[in-house]
Amino acid sequence: MLPMHTPSNSRSKPTPENVALAHAALDAFAAREGIDLFCITAQDAFLSEYTPLGNNQRAALSAFTGSTGDGLFFARSLREPQAPSQAFTLFVDGRYHLQADSECPPALVKVEKLPLSRSIEQALLESLESLPCRGTARGAEQQLVVAVDARRITLSRARLMGEICARKGFELRLLSDNEISTALALEGWKTERPVVPVDFALTGRSPVRTAHLLLRSAARHCVGASGQHAHLPPPSALPSPQNAPSLVCIASCASDDAAFLLNARGYHLPHLSSVLAYTFLLPGALVVFLPSESETCEVKLPSPLKESGSDTDPLPELRLEVVRGSLGNLRNALKRFAVTHILFNETQMNALVPHVLSALWPQATSVPNFRGIELLRARKTPEEVASFRDSYLRSSKAIAHTLRWAKKATTGTGELPSEVDLANTLAEAYAAEGALDLSFNTIAGTGAHGAIIHYGTPDADTLLQPGEMTLLDSGAYYAPGLATDCTRVFYNGDATKLPPQAWQKEIYTVTLKAFLRGMRAEFMLSDSGRSLDEEVRSVCRAHGYEYAHGTGHGVGIHVHEPGIRLSTTSTYAMTENACVSMEPGIYLPGKGGVRIENVVRVEPRDAALGIYGFENFMFVGFDWDLIDVSLLDDGERAWLASYERRCASLGTHVTSCPL
Repeated sequence: MLPMHTPSNSRSKPTPENVALAHAALDAFAAREGIDLFCITAQDAFLSEYTPLGNNQRAALSAFTGSTGDGLFFARSLREPQAPSQAFTLFVDGRYHLQADSECPPALVKVEKLPLSRSIEQALLESLESLPCRGTARGAEQQLVVAVDARRITLSRARLMGEICARKGFELRLLSDNEISTALALEGWKTERPVVPVDFALTGRSPVRTAHLLLRSAARHCVGASGQHAHLPPPSALPSPQNAPSLVCIASCASDDAAFLLNARGYHLPHLSSVLAYTFLLPGALVVFLPSESETCEVKLPSPLKESGSDTDPLPELRLEVVRGSLGNLRNALKRFAVTHILFNETQMNALVPHVLSALWPQATSVPNFRGIELLRARKTPEEVASFRDSYLRSSKAIAHTLRWAKKATTGTGELPSEVDLANTLAEAYAAEGALDLSFNTIAGTGAHGAIIHYGTPDADTLLQPGEMTLLDSGAYYAPGLATDCTRVFYNGDATKLPPQAWQKEIYTVTLKAFLRGMRAEFMLSDSGRSLDEEVRSVCRAHGYEYAHGTGHGVGIHVHEPGIRLSTTSTYAMTENACVSMEPGIYLPGKGGVRIENVVRVEPRDAALGIYGFENFMFVGFDWDLIDVSLLDDGERAWLASYERRCASLGTHVTSCPL
């Protein structure tokens, strides 16, 4: 049975009083250490997106519980006159404008609401750049000191901050021992869940084969990094760690990468199937470091690892080494390898690990733009595609069952369900389909709450009132440990007795038309995620609407996965077999909102011409109470009629389709 819907965090939501205490504690730490400004993130040492509140520095200092949004804490030495009266400035994108306003105490937190064209990182860096070059409350002769938690910030951001500080004459101080969390008295996060391999038949991923592909890619990638090709022996002669040096090390701090490289799952954070570990791939060896958060977790994988799924020409075994506890233990495990090239992706690597590796191998060349793991993960195997189809069919059944229940519950004469009732009923339906966990906190927002794009936690006191719309965004994990994700909006009440209002039908139908534009799109792999976002978004704009989030995100081990993205700022091209959400929306603050989301796969349509389209995974019917059929063209009607026939055959329809 899945846990009922409660906040997936290790302690309750911060109050304004607790935020004030956190500010005082960080001010005291800043005074002791001579620090003027802190860059604060919501991430943990693995750069996780969803961090429990007990391990979330940003939440402690702002009371904001959204998945993304970073900030700057101005110590007393800098608060006046250079900075705002509020000690903390929080930067949030369009998904969280309303939620940040509702959660953050305005006397303590200044909320900077960013437009689509401006990223959180860009705003944070511009704020740092705008500070005066000289003089602080501690004395005009002392340089301004900026501090970051090196384990909780990406290396790319730390590098950019370092460049600004160098220009401005500031000192950038990298804190490496969890000093900020200690000052805030955060309890942290620990897990004892075992790391368990996933059946090869469910993913088609073998750690040995994955290592082979990545090491080959790394060797090629090193050409130009140091002017010469990094040496890598042929597979039959890969050295063992004991008797030969390794020249290439691929490093990652990301929990999703650990799960991918091991073809294993840990469910080490709430609603996340991955493994809290740092990984280091070298020729012949995969070193897995379990720090304090996960150091007691049993790793149920053999060593050496052997190739799965191949009876001919098997690759050499891969030695699995599990290191636990301290960074000193990690250094001792790695120091016997003679490494000449350290490869990682600086946008998905914390600032601490490269520092440790550079100190360990000072002569090695760092290659910070290696995207091999990201790209290999994004291109799903046939087995993963089959697992996606099965998982999404299970989720389709759970969601459709819940939607039909909710519509019936709001049209009868009995007690109306609450948002929490809706979320819990869905959790039970997921469990009945074999789900192991949710893939994120369910968003169940009715009425005006539906306009809060990433509405945080369903409310037990908010009932699904007839005549309003309800937005339900949810997902789950099944045996393969791959996330599902789907959003549907439905009408509360009996539409024959209490017809929907014109604005409700309009925003639902326009969102549906935008969704269909994406679902029916054809493109080439060279096309950018930005161009597809524009194509979908243009439908809403043509009707006078806009939405303050991307059109789609990659989906895999995590519900938000890099490698593919449909957004106004995406730099990704399309990738065959990558899985991505399609989720336009329209939100009217104070009234309600609509988002319609399926997850799709990039599939070939015409191999000779290089034309691609999307395979749909999710089959949950739409609420025809909210659709203005007169706004649909012939192509949209044909697609919807076919889709609804499929839903009816699967038992996943919601209301009767008139087409």
